Amino acid sequence: MTQKLRRFVCANCKCSEMTTGGGINYHCAECRKEKGMPDLTSPQYLAHQAVAKARKAGLLADPKTLSCVDCQGPAIEYDHRDYSKPLAVEPVCRRCNLRRGPALTQEASHG
Repeated sequence: MTQKLRRFVCANCKCSEMTTGGGINYHCAECRKEKGMPDLTSPQYLAHQAVAKARKAGLLADPKTLSCVDCQGPAIEYDHRDYSKPLAVEPVCRRCNLRRGPALTQEASHG
């Protein structure tokens, strides 16, 4: 399914861009960066979106129903070790996720 490009005007700087997504509060990439908003094309954002869609479709269980793979306590979230593999995730508790540190990005895994 191909998404159709549409023109959106940035709510902040009023520039217009052709994109597949947007809405009444659309912000261009430059304004998103200035405002500290997430980069909608980053591997991290796309991986988190893939997990959310998989959970909604019933392909991944709610992590709160699972045990943390590190400490066997109750899990609260999924952890990515490599954002280039968006559905390769493990259920972990917050403490273990923080202990694991950041996942690899594509640049780091190829460097």
